[in-house]
Amino acid sequence: MNAIYQHYQTLQQEAHATLDALRKRIHLVGSVRLACVLGWLVSLWLLRAGSWQEWTISTILFAIPFALLMRYHDRLFTRKHYNE
Repeated sequence: MNAIYQHYQTLQQEAHATLDALRKRIHLVGSVRLACVLGWLVSLWLLRAGSWQEWTISTILFAIPFALLMRYHDRLFTRKHYNE
C-alpha cells in the first residue's frame, strides 16, 4: 500500500513541476509580447516624421513576432489547462 501512495505522490510532484514550468514559460512569453508592443510604439515615435512606408515596415516587423507569440501563448495556455 505504501508503494502505491509513493507512486501517486511522485506523479503529483511531477505534475506540479510541469505546471510551474508552464506558468513560468507563459509569463516569459507574455513579457516578450509586451516588449514587442513597447518596441513598436518606440519605433513609431522615432519614425514620427517618417513616411507611411516606414510606419508600415515597422508595424509588420513587430506584428509578425507578436502574432507568432500569441499563437505560442495560446498553445501553452491550453497545455496548462490540460495539466491542471
